[in-house]
Parts: sequence; structure tokens; C-alpha cells
Amino acid sequence: MADEYLLQLMSEKLAGIISPEDNRLLEESIRTNPATRQAWETYCARFSESDIREGFSRADAIAWQPLPLRSRTFRKTIIYITSAAAVAAGICFFILRPAPAAAPDTVTTGVRLVMADGRELHAETAPQVNGVKMDNTGLQVDEAAVTAPSAAMNTLYVPPGKSYRVTLPDSTTIWVNASSTLRFPSTFPGNSRKVELTGEAYFEVASDAQRPFMVESGGGEVTVLGTSFNIRAYDAGTGSVALISGGVKVRYGNREVILSPGREAAWSDSEDLAERDFRKEEVTGWKDGAYYFDDAPLTAIADVIRQWYGVEVRVTGEARFSGRLDRQLPLAAFLRQLEATGTFSHATLPNGTIQLTAR
Repeated sequence: MADEYLLQLMSEKLAGIISPEDNRLLEESIRTNPATRQAWETYCARFSESDIREGFSRADAIAWQPLPLRSRTFRKTIIYITSAAAVAAGICFFILRPAPAAAPDTVTTGVRLVMADGRELHAETAPQVNGVKMDNTGLQVDEAAVTAPSAAMNTLYVPPGKSYRVTLPDSTTIWVNASSTLRFPSTFPGNSRKVELTGEAYFEVASDAQRPFMVESGGGEVTVLGTSFNIRAYDAGTGSVALISGGVKVRYGNREVILSPGREAAWSDSEDLAERDFRKEEVTGWKDGAYYFDDAPLTAIADVIRQWYGVEVRVTGEARFSGRLDRQLPLAAFLRQLEATGTFSHATLPNGTIQLTAR
């Protein structure tokens, strides 16, 4: 049984959409062929036990649009996948390879912190300076050990291909996404807590009714007391805030909105502050190692590639995509994963730019 066809069947089997005929064929190959059996075990290991046991219920929560998959070589048919099937089919061609520790091989520098006094720390060297403990697992600020001026701002740089956890002196935890910058003080003086973000981050803010927590990002400002939310603002004058729990006030220009859980506020230079619903998986999936898309335009895929892999992307034509993409894959595998859906083709230009062309 050819690898490509075999992996397609395993994807369908886990997603629960395999036909009886194909299921018999796959079961026979698993039973009689050691290589197939090893491939199947490796594939299953890529998913959590709860996902397999519950039939990828997390994906079922999203109303995926039908997604055409490319024609099979062995059977001249087109398979349409939807809901949980999108989860498995997205990575079905790469399960024989062990999951890489880091996604892109183009990134040479790691997470770094430029402290308020000019010193530069790197996560790889596991330093602990002036109340700041930093290593590959995250950064933690011990306010009691800080000797630098309290109002001075430190700057954390998270490169493409990385995400990083920060625990602030008030116990607020922030997961900073790739290609993002977070500015924060080593202590929070006075009656407020304030940080600045360029890029994307997920916040779990420690409750403190006497000291509101404020985030400046993309020209907007978010004020909270204790809550969890996601901010995305890679470009100046453009951003969004999605509230997971609690409550936040979002201000952009002269307008303010107060969000309730499940609501998102978005703004841009060409569009005023607006509210809308959102799906949690699409907004916060990056924190758990995957990107979820629901009828997303090709430009949204291009944005993810730029931010996560650190390469330039050019888009030609219009196409829409629904599915789950594993962000632990190297760039080449990530692109093949997308191309297998038949939505678009890709090419690498001489200058390293990725060209995405809608089909």
C-alpha cells in the first residue's frame, strides 16, 4: 500500500469517516504489515488520548465548511471533509515523521529580553538577574528581588517560530506569540498595572480591584481587573481583543466598548471599533500548538506564515480555507499540508518569498 494512500486512510479512520471497504483494507494492513502497524502507532501518538476517545470534539465545536481534498491516485474520486475530519486530514501526509522540537529551521536567534538598564538576556543561557529569572520554559519576575527603578520598562522580543510565557510580578501570566514584542516594568508602581504589546498574546490577568491592568496595543487600549483574553495587533492602527472570561473595556480613538465573554472587539485605521462573536479555537489555538481556520481568506493564511515562520508571503487570487494546521511542522511541510487541500498552490521565489496562488 503506497504511503500517501495509506496515510489518507489512517486520517479518515481517526476522524471517523472511513468507508467500511477502506477500513477493512487498513485493518488488514495494520495486522499483517509491521511497517503499517508502526506508522499507525506513530500517527495516533500525535494526538491526545482525549481527542481520539472523544472523536475530536474540540473540532466538532466549529462549524467547518466542506473542504475539498485532492483526488486520490488509486481511486478517481474527490473526498469532502468537514468537522472533525479536517483535524486529521490536515496532517495526514506527515505522520511517519517524528514531530520536530521547533518548527522553522530558518530561525537562528531565540527569545531575548532587553532590560531597562540596557542589559540583554537570552532564554537559552538561563540567566537570573535583578529579580528576573529567564530560561527556555519562560520568564518570571520576582518583585521583591528587583532593584531597578520601578517605572522602567523591559522589552521582550519573541522571534518567528517561538512562543513564550511571562509571569509578571502581580502573578499575571502572558503567553506571547511569534514575531511579537512585550514591554513591561519589573514592578507595578502606584495604582495601575500597564504593559505594551506589538503582535499577539494571551493574557490571564491576576485580579486586583485596586489596580486595573492596562494593555496598549495597535493604537487601542484594554483595561481589565482580572480576566483572560487574547490580543492580536501586529500592525499599527489595527488590532482585536477577544474576551475568554471576565470583562474588559476596549478603547480606540473616541469610542469604548465593554466586552462580555465570547465577544471580540476589532479596529483599524479604515474601520471604527466594532464588536462581533468569535470561536475560541480560532483565536487561542496557537497557544496549544495549532491554527484553526473557518472559511478564512488566503490572506489570513499568509499572515500566519509571515508571523510564525518569519518569511515574506505574496498572494495571488482569492481562496478560502477551513481546517486545522499543526504549527509544529517545518515550513515546507506546513505548505504541503495546505496545498494538499486543493485550495491553492505555492512556490518559493529566488529571493525567498513564498508565492501563494489560489486555484
